[in-house]
Amino acid sequence: MTYDAAGDAETTRRFCTALDEPGEALLHLLWICEPDHSQHTLELGSPEHREIIAGAEQCAVEVSDAVGRLRARRDDVLFVIASDHGHETIDEVIPVNALLIEAGFKEGTDSRDVVLASSGMGALIYLSDQAADRRTAIAEWIRGQAWSGEVFEGEELEQIGQRSDTALAIAFSMAKRDVANRYGVRGLSHVAGDIFMKSDAAGLGQHGGLGAYETNALLGISGGGFTPGRSGHPSRTIDIAPTVLRHVGVDYNGMDGEPLPRD
Repeated sequence: MTYDAAGDAETTRRFCTALDEPGEALLHLLWICEPDHSQHTLELGSPEHREIIAGAEQCAVEVSDAVGRLRARRDDVLFVIASDHGHETIDEVIPVNALLIEAGFKEGTDSRDVVLASSGMGALIYLSDQAADRRTAIAEWIRGQAWSGEVFEGEELEQIGQRSDTALAIAFSMAKRDVANRYGVRGLSHVAGDIFMKSDAAGLGQHGGLGAYETNALLGISGGGFTPGRSGHPSRTIDIAPTVLRHVGVDYNGMDGEPLPRD
């Protein structure tokens, strides 16, 4: 199978075949790469992008139909469909690593004193023991840049679910603009340049920061006693696993997440 829409379609077909004859399995999990995969190389809202989304929706419909067949056989199915993030349009790719060197905070391109790990529209900075005293100065420098958004350092990292007792010293989101691209999709953001994401370019999709649109993920649950309708209860990715474990009667105590309320 291929890592694209065609591969997703075949994976979904095989998944639905397995659902039709589930045997003793308590859990079936399907992951598809679209539309995330192609959104990194397409303009959001373009005809090509909408075609990819339509294919992903068709995969969801096929799984929903298979779930319906299970329920017709009186199986108590908890059906969860989710995405882990959204996307925004790249405004500009910022060479943050080079700028850290230029500002005197990092010794060189391959030095280990200050290490930038880009997640696209956000990034993490790790400091060696020898460079730990640079943390506050680097954080203040980032806050003063037009290309940066929110900045978290030290114990502030706990606010975004990161540990503050490791080499990770700073996390930051890139600057955002709540405007539409040429296809009417809102949300533009700078990107922290990354040697591992050479496809990043202005106008294409990306994620990894704290923007309103890139963090607007999908979560839908049916069955298992959940009340139909829209819920205002805050939900997190880490809440999905304990929600599933509760449904199948497996202990979930001690997990980071919590089961989501059914109403």
